[in-house]
Amino acid sequence: RIQSEISGRILEVYTHSGECVLGDTQLAKIDPVDQDLKNSRSKLHLRHLQKQDQIEDKISQKRLSYLRSELDRVKDLVHNGALSVDQYASRQKEYDSLESEILSRNNQREFLITQEKASLTINNQSISKTSIVRSPIDSCIVDSSVYPGKTVQSGETLFVVQDKSALNDLKSVLFFPAKDAKRIKIGQSVKIIPSTS
Repeated sequence: RIQSEISGRILEVYTHSGECVLGDTQLAKIDPVDQDLKNSRSKLHLRHLQKQDQIEDKISQKRLSYLRSELDRVKDLVHNGALSVDQYASRQKEYDSLESEILSRNNQREFLITQEKASLTINNQSISKTSIVRSPIDSCIVDSSVYPGKTVQSGETLFVVQDKSALNDLKSVLFFPAKDAKRIKIGQSVKIIPSTS
C-alpha cells in the first residue's frame, strides 16, 4: 500500500490500475494545503521578526548614540574639573551595560530569525518530498483510489501495488483430467483464467 504523507487535493495522477512502474516513478501529485498554510504562517512570522529586528536596531542605535554623547560631555566636564572621575566611570559602566544588553537582545532576535528560516526551509523540503507520490519499488498498480480533484488525508491509501519480482515467481498447482495428460508437457505455457473474480 502506498499512503499519502500529507493532506491535500490530488492535482495529477500519472498512472492507473494495471500499469507496471519502476521504483521511484511518480504516481500522483498532491497540492499540500496544510503545508502551504503552515508555510504562509511561517513566512509571515519571519517578516514580523525581521521588521521587529530592524526597529529594535534603530532604537538601540539611538540609545547608544545618546549615551555616547553624554559620555563625551561628562568626559569634557571631568577634563575641565567640573565632575569627578567616578562620575565618568559610572557613565562608562552604564554605557557598557547598555551595549552588552543590546548585543544580547540582538543575538536573541537573530537566533529566532535563523530558527524561523530553518523551519521554513524544512517545510519547503517536506512539501517537495511529500507532495509527489512515488512508487517505492518496481511494482504493478493493483488498485488505485485517486483521481484529480479528490481530497486526501495524511495516511490515506492511494495505491495498492504488487512487487514486480513477486509476479515472476507466481506458481500454481493445477489438476487435469487424466485424458488431457497426453497434451500437457513440462515447461509448456498456459493461460490461467480464474473462474471467479
